[in-house]
Amino acid sequence: MKFNIKYITFSALLCASMVSCDLDVVPPSDISTETFWKNEKDAWNGLNALYAELPGMDIWDEMYTDNAHSHKPWEGPNGITAGNDFGYGYSTVRIANNFIINVDKCDISEGLKERMKAEARFFRAWQYLQLTTKFGKAYLFTDVPEYNAPYAKRDPAEKVQAFILSELNEIAEILPDEYDGSYLYESSRITRAAALALRARAALYFGNYIEAEASAGKVISEGHHSLFRVTSLNAAQQQEADEMEKYIDFVGIDKDKFVKGLFSYETLWHKENANPGNPEYILTREYMADDNNCDWTRYTYIRPSQMGSGYSSFEPMQDLVDAYWSI
Repeated sequence: MKFNIKYITFSALLCASMVSCDLDVVPPSDISTETFWKNEKDAWNGLNALYAELPGMDIWDEMYTDNAHSHKPWEGPNGITAGNDFGYGYSTVRIANNFIINVDKCDISEGLKERMKAEARFFRAWQYLQLTTKFGKAYLFTDVPEYNAPYAKRDPAEKVQAFILSELNEIAEILPDEYDGSYLYESSRITRAAALALRARAALYFGNYIEAEASAGKVISEGHHSLFRVTSLNAAQQQEADEMEKYIDFVGIDKDKFVKGLFSYETLWHKENANPGNPEYILTREYMADDNNCDWTRYTYIRPSQMGSGYSSFEPMQDLVDAYWSI
């Protein structure tokens, strides 16, 4: 960063002269391409910029469907305009490409570089999955275009889909099964299972059921994750379980397994179980232990104002209500 500094000194006043000089000043906090991509910390910070791209929730996506609606046009994806693209963006892809290209300059081991690149490729594949499932065609690129680069044509959806499946297949062979929690090996980083799980989801969305089953099967068979299960019910759960007799015919059904299965899924989302240590959690985005961070979705956007701490921005539609059992 360069400043042109013009100043008048006391001596200059005496001499009736103005002094002008150019100084090259680099503030300690300044980040530039000339000073970055040097060491392990730069690599860590560059990669963490991609983790910040991981969406914390996707409740807004329900409003692309008949499941929900927002009566506040500035909050829900009720339409794509020049002012709000609601998903059509390539910033995550550019950040990933920038990292993959430049991390080789950092003074770290080749093994760590390869693993970090695999993490970055995961986020690039993630973003392309969002793009192609919402918009079909997408501009597929692995470089870092200049900001004034000419507009590029979108690639066919089939090409984007093949790229996603190939990338996730390759990085699953690079990423570790788990991390030890130390610096550069934090427990919430992308694992092999996360790449396989995303590949299974992508293949399912693409209608490629053979590949979806194959990738999901590896997550199951390799045994690093399993379903979260409750072994006993508390008093409130037991009361609810007893009332199920009113609207469920348990003939031929193991009621104990059925009930515990329902409550296992319910308590999976409870605060005390929502952490990377849960065996069913494959990929998590963690927040500070603050209700404003972890509970604002539930309390602010869904709860009606009569219940306090809410104003119900997003409402479920009758179609969604009808999809659930009723007595």
